[in-house]
Amino acid sequence: MYDGIRLSIFTVIFLAVWLIISKSSRANKKRKTRIAFIVCVIFALLSTLVPLENQLIAFHSAETAFKYNRKGDINAVIGGKRSAMILYSDTKTSAPTIYPRTERGYNLDVYPRFSTENYSAKSKEKSDELYNIVIYHVKKTSDFYLMIWKSFSTNTIEISDNYSSEFICIEEGEKDGSKYFQYYAYVENLSLNDYEILINGAKYTYQDFL
Repeated sequence: MYDGIRLSIFTVIFLAVWLIISKSSRANKKRKTRIAFIVCVIFALLSTLVPLENQLIAFHSAETAFKYNRKGDINAVIGGKRSAMILYSDTKTSAPTIYPRTERGYNLDVYPRFSTENYSAKSKEKSDELYNIVIYHVKKTSDFYLMIWKSFSTNTIEISDNYSSEFICIEEGEKDGSKYFQYYAYVENLSLNDYEILINGAKYTYQDFL
């Protein structure tokens, strides 16, 4: 649906610009076509940063917004105060994406609207193993999301934190048939200075993050 609507909008814009130029300019047909094409390309680039839909409509759920502009299977939805993270998979990858929520409803996911920070921590069980931590922050909100996984490990882990966050486990698979596990959670108003996370009974703080 998203691609079809985009194509329809660009076609209308192309024809409108071409007609406007035709009435106000003596440029030849090739030049008019080139100008109209350039305008469409500029509009397309801008629309990837600020989707037109976000200015005109809102979706009643993050799942509805996802089905509008993406393809794939939804594995889980993590609700935040002013956003929702969707964990999905398609034929190429498995990944999270975040849909901001306004008073009207959910907007389409736009990457500049959230930032990421990547950390790692040496395992306190085996020093040669690492826990990988990605922190997602939805800009201008108190919504944070965590993604944690253990490098080169096919075992599950027990995980909790001092914010009483609810972690969900997503099983992923490699091409060779091996499996690994990723853990996600929503954390409101996260402060790394006082954040503590327990992994398999061992406590990790910001000082342990690399």
